[in-house]
Amino acid sequence: MDSEHRHELKSNDLVETITGFKDWWAKHGLHASIIVVVVAGGVIFWRVTSTNKVARQENDRTAVAGQTTPYGFMQVAGEVESSGLRDYALIRAGDLWLEQAAMTPDQTEAGESDTQQTPEEMLQAAKSAYQQVIAKTQSAPHRFSAMLGLAAVAEGEQDWDQAANIYDDVIRQAGQKYNAHRDQAQLRKGMLKSLKIPLVFAADPPVAETGPVDESVPLDTTGQVDTP
Repeated sequence: MDSEHRHELKSNDLVETITGFKDWWAKHGLHASIIVVVVAGGVIFWRVTSTNKVARQENDRTAVAGQTTPYGFMQVAGEVESSGLRDYALIRAGDLWLEQAAMTPDQTEAGESDTQQTPEEMLQAAKSAYQQVIAKTQSAPHRFSAMLGLAAVAEGEQDWDQAANIYDDVIRQAGQKYNAHRDQAQLRKGMLKSLKIPLVFAADPPVAETGPVDESVPLDTTGQVDTP
């Protein structure tokens, strides 16, 4: 009897559970179905979005890595989604403009420069690229790199006081945490004194004066002059 009674109790519990679930589903089944669909859709959307984001980031890295000119870096800086890649592209554009502004006329004529801008225009373009990084970046190392670039532009413009002020800002803001940028600023500030000294080139040697050549006197190949 005890066994039959226990079996009967279990059967009754199962029936009550099923009946209760049917009643609950009748009242809340629609809402539960919607929640399940929304959760499942959210999971699928998250996975698709994550996959697409990784693909876009890879495409952006490839686009930045493929640039070789300041114009190319400026273009991709406005297209990439990653703020880090944007900062890098802007800094590289500024660095390339600085390099080209420092080229000699011979290097420019040899085709090593890819622009027809004057050195002054290149310095202004570099300054604009660095200033964009400083205004937008959330990365302290990128900001300090751009500030060092601005100081180099000031050196190119021979604005020594401005360059020194920027180096002081980097030294103060970088502190112990970003010692590589701090040390670079200290080193370059220490070089300003020598950069201020204008280079003095030796005068061209005087051209030796030569008299008229007497074509009637033949020259001996031994270096001796035959006299008539």
